[in-house]
Amino acid sequence: MKCPFLLESVARRVFAFPVQLGAALIVLAGSIYFNSGTLAPYAATIIRPIVEREHGYLYNLDHDNFKAVYLMLSGAPRTLWETSMVLRRVLFYFFAYFPMKQFGFEMGGLLTSVILHGVCVGGFVLFVRKRIGPSAGVVSLWLLALYPGVPYFATLPYSYVTIVPFALLLTILLIVLKDSGRPGTAVLCALAMGVLFLAYDFYVFYLPALVLLLWRHRKFGVPLKIGCALLTLLPLSLWLLALKEIYRVPFSNPNTDIFGVILSSYFKSWRLYFVFMPAWNSVVWVKLVQLLPFYFFHTFFYNVFGWLSLLGFVSGWAAWKVLKKRDLSVEGAIFLSAVAFFLFNNLAPPYNGWPMRGDVIARLYEPIFPVYILLAAKTLERLIQAGARLRARILVGLAIAVVILNGAICFAPYLGDPAIGLANKFYGEFYHHDNPDAYLINVHLRPKKLLGM
Repeated sequence: MKCPFLLESVARRVFAFPVQLGAALIVLAGSIYFNSGTLAPYAATIIRPIVEREHGYLYNLDHDNFKAVYLMLSGAPRTLWETSMVLRRVLFYFFAYFPMKQFGFEMGGLLTSVILHGVCVGGFVLFVRKRIGPSAGVVSLWLLALYPGVPYFATLPYSYVTIVPFALLLTILLIVLKDSGRPGTAVLCALAMGVLFLAYDFYVFYLPALVLLLWRHRKFGVPLKIGCALLTLLPLSLWLLALKEIYRVPFSNPNTDIFGVILSSYFKSWRLYFVFMPAWNSVVWVKLVQLLPFYFFHTFFYNVFGWLSLLGFVSGWAAWKVLKKRDLSVEGAIFLSAVAFFLFNNLAPPYNGWPMRGDVIARLYEPIFPVYILLAAKTLERLIQAGARLRARILVGLAIAVVILNGAICFAPYLGDPAIGLANKFYGEFYHHDNPDAYLINVHLRPKKLLGM
């Protein structure tokens, strides 16, 4: 008679949340390291990546642009970094500076990446568990531990490393600000968001979301709302000023100018009240707009590698229809900001420069991935609280399927051809490159050498 109770006790200990948290963070670190070296997806998805001479590691074609940020901070000669287009994305290199000095640019960057992901994912999961509930904590934990967006960017020492960890932190800050009635908390959250904007162009999604939430906030006055919105831009403004005045780097480059080019395409050679006339008279523009539904589906399905977005939309539908939850949440504000940005890019008349429209660059919208995590976590917890056990079990089953399929992508090089083919498909749709089978070719033709080997 003791055996069943013994087994139950062992099961509870094995599946206890602290054990799951530790196991998931190990899996997360493994998904980063075991996709490094010659397997780095952001490099392996290019048919002709940069090949490191000594070990054969693969780098993305923008490797020198990102390394230039570190060289600038290191005091290297100006000629080695002045032409970089991403000097504004500096925050990751502040964190990675000493590890890079100690272990080298690549290995120091990888170690920093593992630490950042571990701390931010663990912190986000604990936050969700405390704010929403235990089931929400578990589902968010495993969805993050095996999220393919981590190995795609986290294995190379670029500013993109910060997309997953800092998007989670920005989401936490928005939740704290929304739920708080204290002006001091709002100011601190806004300032912290501004600091995180130094890592990547998160402000495109999170600043409009902040404005939406502040506008709906009943406890804050108008001056405080305006002040918080402006405060988020202060750190980036000061850094851009430092780049111009201290490092003598101009504000303008092809990377920073693209959104100005898109904006000017709406107004080019027309007065304000004729702003849409050249577009409507353009056959090319009309054809582009006709593809808008396809572009929308492709972008918001593949921007988080498909399965997670499917789970998020199902969860959102359940929250809307079944649970009747229709208030403006943080995830709703972020998603509305992303849709507005999508329309800005895809409704523009034809323009010259890097294409930001269509199905080429779904990865541009990846920073909203916490929306899908929160939707699944909140809906599951609410279904359980409402006693809807069958619907909760269906959602759990869908979440498990998503974790398994995403895990196959994360560890594809070690799982054989079906998993490699799956990863090749989703990596390719996440960001189109010159050859849709580049990842498949590189994984098969190049030896598997991890960083440090």
